[in-house]
Amino acid sequence: MQNGVNLSKQTLADYITSCWGEWTASREGVVRKWKEVESYIYATDTNHTTNHQDGHGHTTHLPLVMEIKQDLESITMATLIPHDDWFIFRPANREESSLEKKEAVESYLKNLHRRNGFNKTAKTLISDLITYGVNFSGVRFENHIKGRNIGFVGPRPYRISPYDIAFNPAASDFDTTPKIIREILSISEFVKKANSGTTNWSEDAIRKVLENRNNGYSTD
Repeated sequence: MQNGVNLSKQTLADYITSCWGEWTASREGVVRKWKEVESYIYATDTNHTTNHQDGHGHTTHLPLVMEIKQDLESITMATLIPHDDWFIFRPANREESSLEKKEAVESYLKNLHRRNGFNKTAKTLISDLITYGVNFSGVRFENHIKGRNIGFVGPRPYRISPYDIAFNPAASDFDTTPKIIREILSISEFVKKANSGTTNWSEDAIRKVLENRNNGYSTD
């Protein structure tokens, strides 16, 4: 729905595509800076950095930026999550302040963080913050119980690449402004997601994607 008007799926798709192009174009300057930082972090010589234009007689590159990045990541991680018992429950009122309730909440979340990969995801978000100056994440509910096989059930945090999210740069509030998140899937991942029952994708659109993929080309 846009401005109170119901849009067809095709019209909505066209609108989302238009917004993606407009919003990503508005951040081209920032993306160039991100890629310059990446070039110095991962460079094995100066040929792929802006430093290759300085007329040096060699291409030796010392990975100082990578070392600084790793040091900052370690310091930040040690500060935010210094150990497994980093989470402390602080009751909002007297009724919730019993020691028994405090220990139960902290024990539950400690086990949940261990099972849903919270610390691993936190490390990738800290890495994004150091590299790009910003990070994005989300939470999805997962249910991996199949028959008698009991797997993880509950919320799992995930990283969103700064390259894969776009929103109106003029928005005054990030929480309420619309966001477009790009997801790159292999064909097997696409089929699995389409058959999961968790999307509202139309069967015609799914069939068209698979036909285009099988024919070796892609269209809209």
